[in-house]
Amino acid sequence: MRLLKLSGLVLGALCFIVRGDAQSPDLAEKPVWTLEFIEVRPNNMGLALGYLDDHWMRVREEAKRQGAVLSYHRISEVLLVAPGSKTGDPNSIVLLTEYRNLAAFSGRESSSIPYRSIYRAVRQA
Repeated sequence: MRLLKLSGLVLGALCFIVRGDAQSPDLAEKPVWTLEFIEVRPNNMGLALGYLDDHWMRVREEAKRQGAVLSYHRISEVLLVAPGSKTGDPNSIVLLTEYRNLAAFSGRESSSIPYRSIYRAVRQA
């Protein structure tokens, strides 16, 4: 019984020392997703979608061209009506962005990723 406890303790200590993630890729190199939720005033959905097309989508497209963004999606919700129930919100938009890694995500606010040049390129286009 003592030998079993001792071997269990040694095995547990080895797992903490090795950390058990030798095969896992570095977390800093995995893609990072952002989710933004926008509530739109009634009757302003067209204006909001137009603004997102002119600004948000163009910035994401330029960032994708430069390699900082892998993908991006704009999802507008709809109201589903069935007899006896209503689900969804016709006045909301969900924005999803997949960044290449943690550095690209963090760089959107700093100068390590050339987001200033992305905004300049979008303004000039």
